[in-house]
Formats: sequence, structure tokens, C-alpha cells
Amino acid sequence: MREFYKVKKELFVKYINRLVREYNKQFRMAQKGAKEEPVHDLRVLIKRFNALFVFLDEAGIYKSNSQSFFIQLRQFFKSAGNLRDIQVHESLIGKYGNLNDASLAGYKQYLEGKEKTSRSYFLIKSLNYPKKEQIQVKNDIIKAVKSFKQETLTLQTTNFIMKRLKLIEKYLFRTDINQYLHKIRQTLKQLRFFIEMMQSCTDPNPMEEVDFNEIKEIESILGNWNDCSVLCGDLKRYRKYMRMLNGGPSDPGISELLGCIQQDMQKKVMDVRPRLLKLAYHLKYMML
Repeated sequence: MREFYKVKKELFVKYINRLVREYNKQFRMAQKGAKEEPVHDLRVLIKRFNALFVFLDEAGIYKSNSQSFFIQLRQFFKSAGNLRDIQVHESLIGKYGNLNDASLAGYKQYLEGKEKTSRSYFLIKSLNYPKKEQIQVKNDIIKAVKSFKQETLTLQTTNFIMKRLKLIEKYLFRTDINQYLHKIRQTLKQLRFFIEMMQSCTDPNPMEEVDFNEIKEIESILGNWNDCSVLCGDLKRYRKYMRMLNGGPSDPGISELLGCIQQDMQKKVMDVRPRLLKLAYHLKYMML
């Protein structure tokens, strides 16, 4: 297996510093009312952090699992995720249905209550974010990267990418692939963020833009599929709750909305599987 990304440590350190600066900026923006776009952008940056931390851990550069900072970061990420899910639900219903429709009035009110609670929880968590620990962790990581062998760093980069391509390929051949789409999405997202990281740390860049764009497009499709899946789960819970509460049917538009979303989800699965399989084979071949 050839060295696909010949990582330059000085560029890697610059990337880490830049990522922390971007995160701190987005953190401050998200604290101003916890609006949809800033919260989404903050979650994306936390996922970039996660790709970095997982790589550092697997490569043996920096172990993070036992540190309280990372436990608190995960809790903060979860609080942002709860709020983000509700905001996405509102957007999706605008696509598949109509929140102003009288048949969905109860669910609209239900979402508004959840969003208010989740926003308060997110803002409370943001006040307790361990900023001082973050500074120390960043310094420790940079020190560990600088002392790590250059050739080993490059080798571990290749291993990290190949491991995820093989995992995606394994999931794609499952007969019950629908049960693994969430894991495929998570793995592909982590791979995309890691490749973006490596694009910043190598010169020249070995990956063609068309290949990277294909990764982003497929990951976007799977991301939308997952958003729809989460919404369907929430709609079913709401419908069950209302039936128990009222002793009868819930808002009549719920079942129709569920059917429309689930039909679209199935089409997404059929379209994305051959594209993703072709992409995984292509990237593995490039790295041999």
C-alpha cells in the first residue's frame, strides 16, 4: 500500500490551531439565541474535532477517552443535537407537508414546546463549557503531534482511511442494509472530515476534486435520509402519545405525512447504494 497522504506536521499543527479558532468563533455565535444556522455550524465543527480526536487516538498520538474535557464536549454536542433535530423537523415538514395545516396543528405546538426546552438546555450547557481545559488539551495535542515520527504519521493516515472504506464496504453488502445506513452515514461523514483535514496538511493534494465532491454528495443524501428517519421516529412517538392521551386517533395529517416521508427515504436508499459502492472501490484502488 502506497503513501496516499504525505502529511506535513507543520501544516497539521496549523490546521489544529485554525480549527480551534473557528470553533471558538462559532461557539460565541451559537450562544446568541441558539438559532438554527449557528447551532448547525457548531455541530459540524464538533464533528470535525471528533474526526481529529479519533485519528489521534487510533494512531497512538494522543489518547483522549479518559479525559473529562472530552466527556463534557460530548454532552455539549448532544445538547446542540437535540435542538438541531427539532429545527430540522420543522424544515422537513415545510418540505413534505405544511405546519400551518390544521391537521398538524397539535404537532406544531408540540415541536414549539420541545424547541423552547432544548434551547434553554443548550444555553445552560454552553455556560458550563470547559474553555480552560480546551486550551490545555490543544497545547497537549500539538506537543504530541510535533514529537510523533513523520513517516509513522503518514502511515497511520493511510490506515485510517482504508479502515473506514472497508467498514463501509462491509455494511453495503449486508442484506439488511437499512439497519446499517446510520452507521454508514457516520463512517462516511468521519471519513469526509478526515480527508478535508488531510487536504489541508499535504502538498500536492492526491485526491481529485471530483472524487471528493462525490463523497460530499453521497454523505449529504445519507444525512437527509437520517434526518427523515429521526423525524419519522418523533412523529410515531407523538402519534402514540396522542392516542393514549385522547383515547383515539391523533392529528389526521400525521399518517399521511409519514407515508410520504418513508416513500422518499426508500428511494434515497436505492439510489445511493451503487454510487457508494463504486466510490469505495475507486478510493481503495487509488490507495493501493
